[in-house]
Amino acid sequence: MKRRDRGRKLQRQATTTTTVADAGPTASAGRRRVLLLAVLFAAAVLVAFLAYRAFLPGLPDEIVGRWRVQGGEQAGAVLDFRRDGSFQALMDWPGKGEKGVVEARVEVDGETIRFISMNPITKKEETKSQTIKQRTPNEMVLEDQRGARSKLVRVE
Repeated sequence: MKRRDRGRKLQRQATTTTTVADAGPTASAGRRRVLLLAVLFAAAVLVAFLAYRAFLPGLPDEIVGRWRVQGGEQAGAVLDFRRDGSFQALMDWPGKGEKGVVEARVEVDGETIRFISMNPITKKEETKSQTIKQRTPNEMVLEDQRGARSKLVRVE
């Protein structure tokens, strides 16, 4: 009886081995599907990124970056213009001993820069405009509506 049991056991193993061998192409097809989905996902992410960079309005490359204000009432402030139109100013008034952060959106139309921010007291949106009077790759001169000028020097 032992031989018969052993024969059945070998027959079951052979059947199992055949079943595992038959699963090979199916497993390979599943891997191909997963790989295809990963490639399609990567392509969709790339297209979305390129569309975001190419079609959404943003700031001109000449303005994007970090600038330090030299002279004037905002001397020492660091202005960070981001490509997506967001803006952050790190204010530091040495004579007053005060520091602060201003967040805003920025729009550029020709030589006019509009800063759109939320007034922390009134909770209303405010827009302030300045005119670009001079612009080189590393320096920019802005003039506000009162005629006061600020010189900005590129930090990075």
